[in-house]
Amino acid sequence: METKQVLINQSSCVFRKLFERYFIRLDDAPYVYMLRDITVENNKSKYGDISINLSRLGIAFRYDIHRNMITSREYSDMYIDENQWFGTLTGLKAGLLLSPTTINNQQNKYRLCRKVIIPFGHVQIEKTPDKSHQTVTIERKASSGTLLRQYFVFILNDRLCILQSTDSPTGWLYLALLHAMTSNPLPDQYTGMTGMERSFQLLNSAGSWSDQPYDTISLNILSQIASLSPKTNYYPEHKTCMIKIEWNTQNLPCSIQHFGYYLLAKKLYETSEQWKFMYPTNTSHSIQKLFESKEYNEKVLAKLYWDYRDSYNPTARLSSQMETEIQSTSITKSYQPVWESSTLSTIYNNRPRLTDDLYSSGDVYLEDHSSLACFPLSRWLTDDYQPKNIWIGLFKLIEQLKTEQTPKQQFEIERLEILLDFLRYISRKHGTQPVYFQLLKSILKSSITPLRTLPYSELTHYENIQETSVQSHRINFPQRLFPKNREKALQEIRTCFNNNREYKNETFPTWNIDEYKIERLFESWRANATLRSFLENIQNHIHSVTIIPLNSEVDANPQSFVTEPFQNHYQIKLNSQNNSINEKLLECAEQKFLHYHQHSNYFIKSTICTEIISEHQKPFPKEIIPSTDPQINPLSDIANYFKEYLTNSWAKLQATKEYQRKYPELNEIDNFLRSYCEQSTQMRNELIKSIKLNNELLFKTGLMIRILPTTLISILQQTNTDNLSSSSLTTDQRTLLGGLLVNCVVEQQTERALYLANHEKWEDFEKEISNIPHTNWIPADHISWLIMELEMNITIREIQIQVARHMMNPKTTEDNSSIRNTVMQMNMGEGKTSIILPMLALSLSSSSSSLVRIIVLKSLFPMNYQSLRCKLGGLLNRRVLPFACRRDMNFSNLQVEQIFTRLQQGLSNCDVVLTSPEDILSFDLLTIDKCRRNEFDVGQSMLSVQHWCKTYIRDILDESDEILHVKYQLIYSVGRQQQVDGGVERWKTIQSILTFVKQHAATIAHQYGDDVFYKASTRKSHFPEFRLLSHQPFPSLCKLILKEWLNQRSFRQNELQLIESFILNTDSSIDDLSDRFPETTIQLFLILRGLLSSELLFVALKRRYRVNFGVNQNSKFNRLIAVSFRAKDVAAENTEFGHPDIAIILTQLSYYYSGLNDKQMLQCFDRMNEQEEDPDMIYEEWISQEDKNDNLISKIQHWKSINLKNYQQRTEYLFPGLRHNILVINYFLNHFVFPREAKQFPHKLVSTPWDLSSSFSRKQIITGFSGTNDTQLLLPAHIHQCDLPELQKTDALVLNNLLRSENENYRCLPISASSEEILKQIVNSHLNIQVILDVGALFIDGTNHQIATKWLNLLDKSKIDYAVYFESDEVFVSDRLNRFHAFSTSPASERLDRCVFYLDEIHTRGTDFKFPSGFRAAVTLGNGLTKDRLVQACMRMRKLGICHWLSFWSSNEVHHQIEMLKRNSSSSSSSDQNKHSSEEVTLADILRWVYENTQQATWDGLHHWATQSLSFQRKVTAFRNIYQNNYQQRYTNTMMEQLAKDCLENEILDLKSMYGPSKTWQTIYEIYCARYEYFQICSSIEIHEAVSKRLKEYSGSKKLLSQLLDEEQQRELEQEQEMEEERQQKRPPAVQPCEPVLHNEIQRLCDMQGPMMNLSKLTAVFHPLKDAFLDTTFQQHSQSHCWQKNLWVSTEFQRVIQTRGESLDTFLRPPRWVLFYRNKHVIVVSGFEANRLLGHLQLLNHKKKLNKPATTTLRLLLPRLQRDQSIFIDIPRLTIPPNVSFSIPIQWLAQLFVFNGTLYFDTVEEQTAYCQCLGLCPKPRTKLEDDAFDNGWIALDGYVEQLKHRQQLQIHHCCFPTNPLTFVKKLLENRNCSHAPLTSHVGSIIFNAVKLPIP
Repeated sequence: METKQVLINQSSCVFRKLFERYFIRLDDAPYVYMLRDITVENNKSKYGDISINLSRLGIAFRYDIHRNMITSREYSDMYIDENQWFGTLTGLKAGLLLSPTTINNQQNKYRLCRKVIIPFGHVQIEKTPDKSHQTVTIERKASSGTLLRQYFVFILNDRLCILQSTDSPTGWLYLALLHAMTSNPLPDQYTGMTGMERSFQLLNSAGSWSDQPYDTISLNILSQIASLSPKTNYYPEHKTCMIKIEWNTQNLPCSIQHFGYYLLAKKLYETSEQWKFMYPTNTSHSIQKLFESKEYNEKVLAKLYWDYRDSYNPTARLSSQMETEIQSTSITKSYQPVWESSTLSTIYNNRPRLTDDLYSSGDVYLEDHSSLACFPLSRWLTDDYQPKNIWIGLFKLIEQLKTEQTPKQQFEIERLEILLDFLRYISRKHGTQPVYFQLLKSILKSSITPLRTLPYSELTHYENIQETSVQSHRINFPQRLFPKNREKALQEIRTCFNNNREYKNETFPTWNIDEYKIERLFESWRANATLRSFLENIQNHIHSVTIIPLNSEVDANPQSFVTEPFQNHYQIKLNSQNNSINEKLLECAEQKFLHYHQHSNYFIKSTICTEIISEHQKPFPKEIIPSTDPQINPLSDIANYFKEYLTNSWAKLQATKEYQRKYPELNEIDNFLRSYCEQSTQMRNELIKSIKLNNELLFKTGLMIRILPTTLISILQQTNTDNLSSSSLTTDQRTLLGGLLVNCVVEQQTERALYLANHEKWEDFEKEISNIPHTNWIPADHISWLIMELEMNITIREIQIQVARHMMNPKTTEDNSSIRNTVMQMNMGEGKTSIILPMLALSLSSSSSSLVRIIVLKSLFPMNYQSLRCKLGGLLNRRVLPFACRRDMNFSNLQVEQIFTRLQQGLSNCDVVLTSPEDILSFDLLTIDKCRRNEFDVGQSMLSVQHWCKTYIRDILDESDEILHVKYQLIYSVGRQQQVDGGVERWKTIQSILTFVKQHAATIAHQYGDDVFYKASTRKSHFPEFRLLSHQPFPSLCKLILKEWLNQRSFRQNELQLIESFILNTDSSIDDLSDRFPETTIQLFLILRGLLSSELLFVALKRRYRVNFGVNQNSKFNRLIAVSFRAKDVAAENTEFGHPDIAIILTQLSYYYSGLNDKQMLQCFDRMNEQEEDPDMIYEEWISQEDKNDNLISKIQHWKSINLKNYQQRTEYLFPGLRHNILVINYFLNHFVFPREAKQFPHKLVSTPWDLSSSFSRKQIITGFSGTNDTQLLLPAHIHQCDLPELQKTDALVLNNLLRSENENYRCLPISASSEEILKQIVNSHLNIQVILDVGALFIDGTNHQIATKWLNLLDKSKIDYAVYFESDEVFVSDRLNRFHAFSTSPASERLDRCVFYLDEIHTRGTDFKFPSGFRAAVTLGNGLTKDRLVQACMRMRKLGICHWLSFWSSNEVHHQIEMLKRNSSSSSSSDQNKHSSEEVTLADILRWVYENTQQATWDGLHHWATQSLSFQRKVTAFRNIYQNNYQQRYTNTMMEQLAKDCLENEILDLKSMYGPSKTWQTIYEIYCARYEYFQICSSIEIHEAVSKRLKEYSGSKKLLSQLLDEEQQRELEQEQEMEEERQQKRPPAVQPCEPVLHNEIQRLCDMQGPMMNLSKLTAVFHPLKDAFLDTTFQQHSQSHCWQKNLWVSTEFQRVIQTRGESLDTFLRPPRWVLFYRNKHVIVVSGFEANRLLGHLQLLNHKKKLNKPATTTLRLLLPRLQRDQSIFIDIPRLTIPPNVSFSIPIQWLAQLFVFNGTLYFDTVEEQTAYCQCLGLCPKPRTKLEDDAFDNGWIALDGYVEQLKHRQQLQIHHCCFPTNPLTFVKKLLENRNCSHAPLTSHVGSIIFNAVKLPIP
């Protein structure tokens, strides 16, 4: 028999029938295909079921032809309902209704709800010809995006009569849109309300609101919702007399076009954008254009909404807060004139002058008199008709009326008189004195005409009328024009203006001064002068006018507008008289709602309860605890602490009694459920009857809120019924409703139990049925908990209530009675995050006293945020406020105010704040940093926010042991970046050390096999995988490294022991070396000492790449240096390692392991090609490390064969062949990474968990919980562990479940196993593993997506469909088609049995998946795994020990550690049984190893903990100073400056301070005490005593070096902006070049016949060579008196810039032209001079005026920067004129080589002369020279200081009596813009004291 599938033709009847009936509702035909099963047996075909696949949606169905049922693949036990009508969303043609299938005759009717799948797209309405209910369709656009939101799934909650979405806010918004589009004036049958009402209910609920920007899909939905409102505006737009309404023309009925949709959508959008500065910038969306367009006038919409408000059902209205805002902005304020008491008085003693008051300054736009028509009067109220704009025009109009005789003259005068009275009346509106209009009226009445002698000024626009002369500040000169030259240019401008002529810029014609703009200014100033003259003329004549006194009493009543207050608005109220309730039902409701249910019989109870007596109690597993003998274990105090705690827990577990219960038969439970349902129906009917009694008409007309479950629950939550007087309930009604809700909760729980029983899940059934609800709490006291039970379909368990109460009001012990802050332990999977956190958020919130802030791990933030939104955003209507803060946010004062305002709103609205520890610590440090930066306004605002938070914030810590771990330290680096001490030598030394590590890695691995992880590299140019697993191999490695390093240096035999002692021993001091070695050499010693004896190299080599460190690949980070990783592939954001050497080593290792990417490779080769002088030599060195026979390398062996434009050569040979070459990587790091990023900062600000949990000045307490408590000893001193007695068995319970025999499954992986190899072993193990808990971080060679996809591809397609994993802290699922979606909205969330789960290291804590029974997980064991991390990972399997099981997979290195511990622990016992058991690794062995790691981690943490306590005490002192006596929160600048100063801590920057002093081994307690005394901290005696006590008790006898090395945690960087500012400040300012000058003496140099000039006397033209270094930093080192006396520079060569006070380092002219004068003097001249000399000498030679060989010649001199390069100066034929007879002395050339920065020599003679010139005797040396070196004549760098020693060593030409190497190195760096390469002749001599061979 053979079964196959055939594709069904889309034209067939079968396809069309199924598609058109069902699947057209989901997608278009091209995206639907059907396959039919065909069974072939005996050559006969038999048709079977049909598979329907919707490719775009990624879902499938199966049509069972026998049962005539189409079942869903994704949603088990669901089928497509034949009746697609479900009573709401009427008219929607899209969407598919799924109903539960029936099993065993209706037994499955419980638990499952119906679902409706609705595709996502643009919702639109089709026109219907019969004008019936609108038809709604969804237009889907094709998209290739794998993350396109394809569809939504909504749940039909029959108990609440609503559709629910599990996706907030996107699903809520989409559901609101669908309800709005399908709305009808009549209520929907299913929901009992109209679509509009349900839409507003959803949009007003907290689940739709967001305080972070919406995603693109949500914005798309919001824009569609906003467009439902009609377009409104004033008509015409500039007036407010009429309103124009454009109803939506897209077939949308007018009845559903609510005016509030636009207002609500815009408010949702604006709220989400308020804190946009906390999140990455999103791309713009079309919704912005919609809200910014003029199509919707918001004021008009608000007015129309308010006009029609009472016609809407109360559910379909805006929130009361929005309505209040509308009222506050729409109140019209009438104009209030000022009467007799004001300046309207008509008597004026001093008349104001026009030019001093009305026309004193500013811009004026004079209106012409012809445009000053009297009507309409409204124009005179606008800004265009301000008095200063119209006064002159009115004056001209008066003059015209009085001079021109017209028939209407008298009428116009009277009309103008009325206008002037009106203008005087409103004069106060423009802030103008009324006298000016009274004056105009007086002129109108007077008989004097005219009042002027000058013509009118032009009635036009005047700018800055006060400016009538040249104003220098209005002229923009070029920035580079010097002040004195600006004054000259300004003088010319003034002259041109005063003489009334055009400005031509004759003074500085070469400078770009904007002549056109200056001419425009001239015109403005002249026009202003004309206007002022005209006004002065009028003013002179006004004095002759008598002001007519006017009657100030105006017979007018001011306008008054009255807006009805909201509270006075008539509200329809219920008539609650005579609404009696059935007493029996009321009594029943009271019993359930107002009392405990501990002894009531209202829930199912067991019929038989029998105690389970265990005959063999499991003994305490003491073998898993490390030794508590101090002689064996130096950390025995910690081990003993763990042992005692676990012993007590084990005793509690053993004392716990277990019972076996028998419950009633299922039919009895079913009858119980039916009776409850009947009672609930009676209660519901009685409640509705009592409410509607005497109010029937109000409910029928829809004027009252509809009596529905959701609306009644909303009313029940209201504590202040005054605000809801129209819909408030009586006490009896509230009691009856409460009893009804209790009944609903019990019904839900019973349905869940029946569902589990029907599916034979008996363990879950017993757990569910044994949980009697409300036994220890009264529902009426915690209504929100009751509603949460109902909405989440849960029953809060008794222990959860106890934990919540303990968290709300901790019960402290007598020992810790003074410590208010507590944390507690509760087993994983008991509902801490999913149930107790929401309970606490609901109960602890108070609008007057506390704002709940939940602190979660950063990695769990997205999951917790989404979970809390869904749980609190529905019926409970609580908003979740996510808060983020990073240093790069750099809040402005406005942003801080926005944060403060929103927090205050959150307090009044009982919102919940969700944040992470990093964000809180960052905000604290950013506050101090603002004070440090003198941004006092922002700092004061942030301090106010902090103070407010300490008063009102109530913190709850989830996963408190991890949050309060010492690793959550946060450091702000402060100050200007500085180059690391030692500069380039710092990283080059480290590179050489790592080369030695590579060289000896195999030897160390062979010698210490179990203590080293080693994997040889595939090529000799690559760095091997090498990691130290213990400290044992490190001393041997140090000796090998030091030996290699010393072999490359020249040290005397009697000094080697001293050097070795200093570098390898910590007790030696730098004082022993200071007088014996030069500073540069001591620096190298210090670097090596830090790496070796201070064990920095060990710290780095024990870390795991991509787990503990790596390069942050996030492009937003924009840094290339290695950073700390929080977990596998999870970089700590915006951080770097605090220790520079740690950072450099780990950066090197990161790139050695990862290699360079193509972009980085291209950077290297581009630089080689464009900037290197000898790229051939560098490339040859790179290739020398490679195998020439390699296929890749053989094609790229020579530099000249490289073509960087050849894409194929680059990508196939060059880059792949060299990307892991350590020399190429070093080149990249040396040029592109370390020079930019190997920086240090002088100071730091530190914030730690001590700050997070501090009680200092805090009014609210802090509580937290976690599943583990192994870090109790690392809790800050002001918070303590306080567990419930009932939960003290938790530790033992978890270990007992771990030690089950079913979990005894251990595998060891091979060395350096790849992810694919591990996955194959897991798949082939036949353990049916469906979960990987990678807590050991063994999967490090791929992303989570890649690993999950690989695993999925290895599994059986018939069993597994999905792989679930985390990406960017969010859960994703990948399917067989490699499409990935968010897990929460994926079908995979409904089919966990068809999924595999990969949880990376960081997400093995706090995540919660409800794995089906029978699941087994593979737990990886990695180096350093502690007990809390292991337990947290294992307890992801919530039913561990019952129906979830584990298997353990260890790395090879961990396996050896476990075996070694096993051998050590069993060595004391010699029984055969122990010998036999030692062959296999057991769970006890694993736990022993885990406890050993935990013990060590605790001890390591105690050091950090003690150090952090000192930092905290320092900050307490600083803040105490600012808070004391400052109750009014007035923070002065001085206080804030002092705060920053007190909190600032110094960094150790220089090598001598870091590694120079001797170090001793001390205990942690000794180190703490010494530092406490040194810093003289005295802020808190209590804290000091608590820290000292804990360190005394638990730090043990183990010691460490007295310096904290491993300081890499969360050091946030200075902002990139600040670094940019620093770079800008380092740029040299613009300078003025010198004008070239040719002296006559220079031309006289060409004269070879006359007497020779005495150059020493011509000081104005010639200077000794030493003067070339004047005003440079080289001058002090140049030993100016030691240069050859015949070496000169011309004055013109020396002169470069005019600017004084600038360092001339960057302007040191390179010597390119040299004149040999009479073969006796060498003069370096400028190019300008050389050009003249060149012509003159050529002319002399051409005219044959030289009778003998020329003695004066001009020669070109180039530095030799490449091998075999010509320097031209020694080529006779290139001299001018040619001179063959004169040969340049080699001593002269040597000094010129030093001066011009030569790097290579052509001959041995040149090299020897160069060394002789500098007084150097480098290697290789003769026997005589070696003896001299041993005797100390020759320094380490090769310099011979004593003259007598030089003579014996035949160094006869040394010019420098003191060591010149510092000067030469700086000069070379200046000449070549880089350090001399060690491979060059000169570089090898000055850096390594070695002469390289010259061929």
